Amino acid sequence: MLMFVYLNGKEIGESGKFPPDFKTAYDRDRKYIVPADLLKADGENVISVKVYDAYLSGGITDGPTGIYIDEDMNCSI
Repeated sequence: MLMFVYLNGKEIGESGKFPPDFKTAYDRDRKYIVPADLLKADGENVISVKVYDAYLSGGITDGPTGIYIDEDMNCSI
């Protein structure tokens, strides 16, 4: 699975590769550092994900999604 992740319209991370050099990243945990200036303190924050998957049912199929604070890194992921 190839994935691009956006926050409020700005890309914050990616994994995998598109064909013809397709490289899956289905089995990887994804954590992206979110620049503080991308977060809207007084409004809605939109996470969008573009996914390409050449195998099985594809897409985001399990696990929590969201914006979390990583206390160890002292940053949002």
